[in-house]
Amino acid sequence: QNISSSIWERLLSIPRLEDRTFSNKNYVIAVENLEPEIEEWNNLKKYEEILTSHPELRFVIDIQHAVRMSEKVGSSYLDDLLALTKERIVGYHVSSFPPDSNLHVMLHDYPNVQIEEFLQKCYKKKQAPIVLEGEPVDVSSSTGIIKNYEKEVKYIRNLLSSKN
Repeated sequence: QNISSSIWERLLSIPRLEDRTFSNKNYVIAVENLEPEIEEWNNLKKYEEILTSHPELRFVIDIQHAVRMSEKVGSSYLDDLLALTKERIVGYHVSSFPPDSNLHVMLHDYPNVQIEEFLQKCYKKKQAPIVLEGEPVDVSSSTGIIKNYEKEVKYIRNLLSSKN
């Protein structure tokens, strides 16, 4: 039994979250689609099972993970993921990746049409907060880091405000 399978079994055995101590608080607990390198999660059935078992869970779509997964398992993965999670989406993680890499880099540094189109499609279906996950290219100074984040915000705002 590998580590990922045992984690999966433990997740499914968790008592319903509303039965736990923090249930009367204003917590939002979400799961995220994982990277394609984690073989056991390449099938949306696992996400469907956990969301069905725990209706109080919400979902964060990692746009880069989803696009890389679609390259591995087929393009219908993107539409299927969105359909499965649409009512539960509470956020998006946005980054890009250089060719032949799974690094998280800024989208404005490595524009990717698939990532951009999927982000637009998701955001059109459900507006939710965006977390910038890409690493800035210029980390030599705090000014360089801030300028990179400003560029990323502007790039994503322009992308989401453009007509499709």
